[in-house]
Amino acid sequence: MKREEAKSIKDLFPLFIREMGLETGLSQTRVYALWDELMGPVISSATQQKQLKEGKLYVRLSSSVVRNWLFTKRQSIVQKMNANLGKEMVTDIILY
Repeated sequence: MKREEAKSIKDLFPLFIREMGLETGLSQTRVYALWDELMGPVISSATQQKQLKEGKLYVRLSSSVVRNWLFTKRQSIVQKMNANLGKEMVTDIILY
């Protein structure tokens, strides 16, 4: 039996994620966590639901005041999110 060179977990983990089909779910989780991080505790507490679908982040808010304020900031939020993610995952934010 021939021994292969040992590989680190750091190298194997991305392969495991890809093979198990977990990339989409993990990417969505990263987007949701980043929303809470970038928006801060006030807006995060007004956020009732988040869903990423075909590059659009649907965000349900409990406050119309917060929704109107975020509506004017949507494009800059998209840019910040994609910059933090390292790739373009969010193309638009739909507030409702």
